[in-house]
Amino acid sequence: MKTSIQTSLVALSALLLSMSAQAHDPKEHMTKDEQPDCSSIMQMDQSQMHMNQDQMHKDQSQMHMNQDQMHKEQSQMHMNQEDMHKDQHQMDMDDPVMQALRKKCMKEQQEKDDHHKMEQHDKGHSHG
Repeated sequence: MKTSIQTSLVALSALLLSMSAQAHDPKEHMTKDEQPDCSSIMQMDQSQMHMNQDQMHKDQSQMHMNQDQMHKEQSQMHMNQEDMHKDQHQMDMDDPVMQALRKKCMKEQQEKDDHHKMEQHDKGHSHG
């Protein structure tokens, strides 16, 4: 899931970068001693520039909202996985085969514990 977020961010960055790069005629490049022509900048529609900035901010907000939604979905997935584990555990508890296996394991553990206690008891009497 983290990879898809990173991929989305890279794709969006590449898209924004490609939109900002505009093709032009190499003849438009300045020569070494030429002064910049600011008239085209002065003639730019300021409202258009503001609209572009506003759209960029909206896009960023949307991206953050999408990330928040993805985080919520990830949390929901984790909660669903926990529920599945609980359900699996409950099914295991209700399964007669699992109950028999659990009883067998508990019996074996009890026998080991009893054997260990007897060894400890015998060692105590042999030293006394």
